[in-house]
Amino acid sequence: MHYHQGKMIVLLLCFGVLLSLTDGKTKSCLHGSFNTHPTDCTMYQVCVHGYKLNMTCGFGTAWNQNISSCVDAAEMGCKFQGEISDSKGFSCPSTFGAFPDPKDCTKYYFCSYGRAISKQCQPNTGWDAKLKLCNYKTNLKTRGLKKVF
Repeated sequence: MHYHQGKMIVLLLCFGVLLSLTDGKTKSCLHGSFNTHPTDCTMYQVCVHGYKLNMTCGFGTAWNQNISSCVDAAEMGCKFQGEISDSKGFSCPSTFGAFPDPKDCTKYYFCSYGRAISKQCQPNTGWDAKLKLCNYKTNLKTRGLKKVF
C-alpha cells in the first residue's frame, strides 16, 4: 500500500511541476513578459494571463526592449506619433498639461517642461477643454462649447 501511495505522490508532484511550467503560457504571450508595441515606439506591451496590455512610456521616452525599460526617445530614434511640430508661437500657460489650440478646435498643445508640442485629434473628434482630451464631435456639440466644427 505504501508503494502505491509513493507512486501516486510522485505522479502528483510531476503533474504539479508540469502545470507550473505551462502556467501563464498561451498562444499570444507569456505571463509577465514585456514586448515592443507593433506600431508605436512610445508604447510597449505587458502580458497578463495571456493578454497583451498596451502601456505608454512617459512623455519624451520610448520603449527599449533590450533593457525592458523606457528611455529617452532620441536614443531610440523614435518620433512621437501624432506630433505635428513645435509650438509655432504657442506659449504654455503652465509647465505641464494639455491646452486647446486657439486657432483650430481639432488640435491641442501638450506641454512638458514648458515645451509645447502641437497634437492633432483623431478624425471626427475635437479638443474638449472641460475633459482635457479629444472627444467625439457629437459630444462637443451637446455641451455648447465654442468653435465647434
